[in-house]
Amino acid sequence: MRIAALAFWCALSAFAAETLPERAAALLEKRCGACHAGSMALSDLKLDSREALLKGGKRGPAIATDLNASRLLSVVEHRAEPNMPPGGKLEASEIALLREWVLAGAAWPTKLQATKTEQWWSFQMPKRSAVPKSTWGATPIDAFLSQAHAANQLNPAKAADRATLARRAYFDLWGIAPSAAELSKFVKDPAPDSWPKLVDELLASPRYGERWGRHWL
Repeated sequence: MRIAALAFWCALSAFAAETLPERAAALLEKRCGACHAGSMALSDLKLDSREALLKGGKRGPAIATDLNASRLLSVVEHRAEPNMPPGGKLEASEIALLREWVLAGAAWPTKLQATKTEQWWSFQMPKRSAVPKSTWGATPIDAFLSQAHAANQLNPAKAADRATLARRAYFDLWGIAPSAAELSKFVKDPAPDSWPKLVDELLASPRYGERWGRHWL
């Protein structure tokens, strides 16, 4: 009992030690950061610093000189469209926390880096990597595989024959082996685009959806 009580009071003390700005910033990161932070922020609205809140996005500043009329409070209290967050209203205690923070001046915690979310990979604009030189393969992916093989002193496996290649595609995309007729059709097809055509057919089939739908059901 004494250990449990001590743990409770330690946790309570830690919570009480957090300042209002720290609690508000943590709430915004938890409930809004997925959509409104970093370079890919929706509506160009970032909620990861005081400067970003004042600047706002396509619908204007999130907080204004008249703090009581700030758009941030209007949308989370469902007094203005669009209601936020989209999945449902915040808890009453969360809204009260944001209101208290905004009306107190919306100060941002000094020890919190405003650009932290900019470092997350999910907020970075994708950049195309330079394709390395390759000793084998016909595609950019092959070139990267070749580079990794060389770095680990590995040799690539021999090229698969057409029957093996087709079976691998069927098992990977459909989860079942091709019929004798399907296999024969691909093996005997002399067209140079027969391989990408087979892959496109497998991807366009309902069998592909059934195969991967299992993981979502």
